[in-house]
Amino acid sequence: MKDMVNIIIGMIASGALGYINYSSLVSKGLISSFEDSSDKHSTIVIYSIIDLAIYLFINACISNWIKSPILNISISIASSFVVLYLFMKFLSPIIYKKLLAKTNNYRNNNELSSQSIFTPREQAFEKDCNMKVYIYDFSGNLINYGWLKGVSESILLDHEILLSPNGEKETISESELQDIMNTQSYNPSDGIEDTNIYIDLKNKIKYYIIYYSLEEV
Repeated sequence: MKDMVNIIIGMIASGALGYINYSSLVSKGLISSFEDSSDKHSTIVIYSIIDLAIYLFINACISNWIKSPILNISISIASSFVVLYLFMKFLSPIIYKKLLAKTNNYRNNNELSSQSIFTPREQAFEKDCNMKVYIYDFSGNLINYGWLKGVSESILLDHEILLSPNGEKETISESELQDIMNTQSYNPSDGIEDTNIYIDLKNKIKYYIIYYSLEEV
């Protein structure tokens, strides 16, 4: 009966820790926040199983010294949390990066394109810099432009962004932006670090993004 109680409590605790592990991986930029729901659940289940194994191992190790069931369970959960925290902080980033590097090395050797853990949307908008965005439809009509202030985190709202007005009206055409990006004819002294074009095929929208260094804007 005691072992069954430990397993049940361990499953509950590991389920919660599995979700925390997943959230930690997303916050550290090790996996995409736009993972398919089945992939997300698989990741949580895998980490929950690892969490449960660690909990049961620690519980079995201390059960001979600590006879109080409540104290035993409390210490097992706390110790599991500490072990997982250290694992997620120090080992997970190394493991994920090495696995991705080995995967891409194998693919490159077989003349295949490299894989990224992030979606094109994340690669376009989630950068540590100031971004100026010009939005056009597929007919080349300017929809709006301004400084990027926020991007929706929900995969169901992947076309929603928050812009801050420039404070002045611009008349730059899509072809002019394409020339700037194709030839990189911008002046580095203006603080421009890079440019990208993100194409939303679902909503038929093109985002021309100019990245500025934080110091220059």
